[in-house]
Parts: sequence; C-alpha cells; structure tokens
Amino acid sequence: MSVDNECFSDILRYEHETISGATAINSNVGSPIFWNCNLHHLVFDTCDLTNARFFEGSTVDHCTFIRSDLRSVGIGKDEAVFTNCEFTSCDMRGMTLENATFIDCTFAKCRFNDRILQAANIVNCSFYRQVGGYYI
Repeated sequence: MSVDNECFSDILRYEHETISGATAINSNVGSPIFWNCNLHHLVFDTCDLTNARFFEGSTVDHCTFIRSDLRSVGIGKDEAVFTNCEFTSCDMRGMTLENATFIDCTFAKCRFNDRILQAANIVNCSFYRQVGGYYI
C-alpha cells in the first residue's frame, strides 16, 4: 500500500496490531497511539509524525524515515524498540529518545539538538553527518 499527500485521522489507537509493507509520502499521520504494536517494513518519506505515541512493548523494525518530522514523538519508558531502521534527514528534536532502544539503526543528517542519547539504549548504531560533500 502506498499513500501520497494524505492526512490521517487525528487520534487513532492501535492495539496488538502488526502494520507492514506500506509507504507514506508527503503525509500527516495525525496522532496515532501504538499500544503493543509491530511496525514492520514501513517507509515514511517527508511525513509529519509529530505526536505519534509508542507504548507497552511496541516494536519498529526495518522501517525507513526520510525527511520526516519526528519532533514530539512520545515513547513510554522502555516501551519501544527500533531495530534495523534508517533515519535520514529527520528532525528528532523533542522526541523522547531516551525512553527507546535503538538496535542496528542508521542515522544520517538528523537533527537531535539538545537530545539525550543514553549509551545503554543505543546498540550497534551508526551516525553520519555531511561534511564538505562527504558523509563521516
């Protein structure tokens, strides 16, 4: 499934759902609440995910976030695990990163201003930034 330039319902609660194989482009996903859900092989390209919430053991694996707004994404303490995800040119300021676990994820040109990245929650991840046309 692929959607382009969609505006989703403001607040939807997903419980014990697996959501997979979808692409959202130029879309506002509203304020979804994921409660013990598995997001798998999703692509969010230039999407507004602000106000999304992850609770009660939600997992996000093999998902791609490109130029997406993740500010204010809320995560309950130790209640979300991101595995093998790619974040490229995303705005992650204000996201409760310290409550999530990131395993084997890649972050390229993302904005984290004033965010706390606790070493215990970051496992085998790569961080890249552009310097003079090259990624280091």
